[in-house]
Amino acid sequence: MNTSYRLSIGLVLLCLCMVIVAACGGSPAAPAPAAPAAESEEPEAADTAASGALETTDVSIRLSWVPQWQFAGYIAAEVNGYYDEAGLNVTINGGGPEFPEIQMVASEADTFGTQWPDTIMIARENDVDLVMLATFFQTSPTAYMVHADSGIASPEDFIDKSVAVFYGSGLETEYRGMLAEVGVDASTITEVPGEFTLEPFLSRRVDVWPVYATDQPNTVRNQGVDINLLFARDYGVTMIGDGLFATRAFVEANPRTTEAFVHASLRGWNWAPKIRKKRSRLFTNTTRRLPLSN
Repeated sequence: MNTSYRLSIGLVLLCLCMVIVAACGGSPAAPAPAAPAAESEEPEAADTAASGALETTDVSIRLSWVPQWQFAGYIAAEVNGYYDEAGLNVTINGGGPEFPEIQMVASEADTFGTQWPDTIMIARENDVDLVMLATFFQTSPTAYMVHADSGIASPEDFIDKSVAVFYGSGLETEYRGMLAEVGVDASTITEVPGEFTLEPFLSRRVDVWPVYATDQPNTVRNQGVDINLLFARDYGVTMIGDGLFATRAFVEANPRTTEAFVHASLRGWNWAPKIRKKRSRLFTNTTRRLPLSN
């Protein structure tokens, strides 16, 4: 990776660490001087266990894509009742181009959202005061999907080919970093805006399609399409993937709700990798019932 790009990534991650420490550090922050009444009346977990009565708090999470395995921890927390046990009534909303999670959370249409850390940092640079609460993908699952008979075996083969780019997202950041690492000039590539549907790739109008290896490749293979995957991490670019975020205003005004949601989500993420076939069917059936968007 060239020096300037590596420095930029390093600064982003350094700033991210500072944000996380500031928001969720080991030393409790002083309580906000004018916390909302609803938050001050939120029962402590110990009190709830003793009384058996739980006053639930309504929150929502906006996923960065349609419900799928990429968001296994949140869905598992809902399926297993972890959010209920934490006193939370959680609505899981699917996302996509029509429902950008940054805007949905910043406008308070949703309480929490999922997105790449670098995208959150870019939003902060544009005066959108967001806080990264946790990162669950310590290694990015991003891959570049190509048809097996395309002759594309490495990023160097992207030259004179068409590549879908999801502008402004972590996918674009990783893509740019990979090109810089292997020395490919983007001007030698025909870049087209990424879409919600895979049709441009399936119809071979676009040669290379960025995907999360946890989902779309299986969808394509199930349609009988023979594909190969190229991973940016194999070409010198290793980034952190999806994380959980909220607005700083919400976190500071609702520390207990924030802590409860993060803790319950972590329980879901700890459970998700242990899923067996029977649990997998339950999980899949649940994702089908979740709204694609609201």
